[in-house]
Amino acid sequence: MAEECDDGNTADDDGCDADCVPSRVVQLDLGGMHTCVVTRTGGVRCWGRGTHGQLGYGDTEARGDDEVPADDSNVEVGGPVIQVSCGLDHTCALLVDGGVRCWGLGDHGRLGQGNLDSIGDDERPADVPPIDLGDKRVVAIEAANEHTCAIFEDRSILCWGQGALGRLGYGHEEDVGDDESPASAGYVDVGADVLELAGGAEHTCARVEGGAMRCWGEATYRRLGYGGSANIGDDEAPAAAGDVPVGGRVVQVAAGNKHSCARLEDGRVRCWGYGWFGQNGHPGVAYWNGDASAHGDVDVGAAAADVFAGMILSCARFDDGTVRCWGGGSLGYNGSGTTEDLGNDEPIHGIALLELGGPVQTMSVGNNHVCALLDTAEVRCWGGALYGPLGYGNTDNIGDDELPVDAGPVPVFQAFDR
Repeated sequence: MAEECDDGNTADDDGCDADCVPSRVVQLDLGGMHTCVVTRTGGVRCWGRGTHGQLGYGDTEARGDDEVPADDSNVEVGGPVIQVSCGLDHTCALLVDGGVRCWGLGDHGRLGQGNLDSIGDDERPADVPPIDLGDKRVVAIEAANEHTCAIFEDRSILCWGQGALGRLGYGHEEDVGDDESPASAGYVDVGADVLELAGGAEHTCARVEGGAMRCWGEATYRRLGYGGSANIGDDEAPAAAGDVPVGGRVVQVAAGNKHSCARLEDGRVRCWGYGWFGQNGHPGVAYWNGDASAHGDVDVGAAAADVFAGMILSCARFDDGTVRCWGGGSLGYNGSGTTEDLGNDEPIHGIALLELGGPVQTMSVGNNHVCALLDTAEVRCWGGALYGPLGYGNTDNIGDDELPVDAGPVPVFQAFDR
């Protein structure tokens, strides 16, 4: 039976879905140099760098550099998807049936298949079985630079991939998933029920029951928030470190390359760790000393509804859908229309709100680029465009000498006549 609304077919995600509702994006996430979205019907589309198969199309071609996402089909994941999470060079999807599939670069076992093979470079993710994570149902996934974690319905977690510096939290530095299943590693001893995870370059943070936060992995620049420089998780469990002294009840966590952030229940934002580019939100504090609360709140100007972090950038979203970002400006990363860093020598509350063309529902900050999902379901991206992660069909950076609003929406779906 054909659609009655537009194009006379029963295909989803072609501009008008089979139930005659316009196709729309419901979730997005960014990796090192690629972008993936989940559609209303559970489809996945990815664009940007494809060197290791991280886009999932069975080749290593870049997409979005001379074509737009609308020109492509959905990634064959093996079923409808409820969440996608992107690492540096890999991508993971949580399916409606509770299965998890990862694709892209396979080194260190980050794909969880018990080998080092890449997936998605000459096969589709659906061609490979779901990762063996045991019998419990997965409710959320988090792909970091070179490791991946999953949260289960009982709020326990498993992590796999690169184990150096303790980022997996198993009390050793061995990789997991390279020659064994993640399930065989056992659960990470966080010491409390995990509600949310944020993966950085070499560290992991968890929001746990009771409004606390715990972090493990590399501790340089005091990114873990405990005030010391000793790594955690390399020869002890995260539970041994206890709660990060954030200074309030935590309701959201975010992790950048060498910094971390938390949103507190009253809307205050705290960030700590490396701040050379202004990303920790404390002007003049390039090298952090003390614990997470040492320099107080980031003065974002109002109560934040969300906080996000990427490589050298942090952003706060407010209740009205406006967004303020601080940190690196190279390639247009912070969206200010210049390549100047923000937050080094000016108060964060004085940084102009981003001009995006409408209220933001959610966003994601990658290593060199940023994308926002507007209330209209439009996607806007800016920053570095090498390999096409912005999705505009070219490799022109956005945000360096123009504002993100000037680029218009990313053409994720084909246009159709209503």
